[in-house]
Amino acid sequence: MRTTWPTDPRTLSEEAGAGWGGLWSLLYTAERAVAALGQVVSFAEGMDLLWLGTELRQAADDLTRSHQACAPDPDALRRR
Repeated sequence: MRTTWPTDPRTLSEEAGAGWGGLWSLLYTAERAVAALGQVVSFAEGMDLLWLGTELRQAADDLTRSHQACAPDPDALRRR
């Protein structure tokens, strides 16, 4: 199987920005990518990806609790 990113990963990290908000954005993007990949792989691989997605979500939630300034803007998320 071959997959590609819709954008260059360097662009992704540049757009996310530095700081806690940038880290949150990258965790969110990774979680979404894992969820999309989980729908096109075998059941066993999908279960591993489900676990990984849960871990990424937990990391983003922990980051939001620890650093309130990086809490996401729901309107910005809907535009993605």
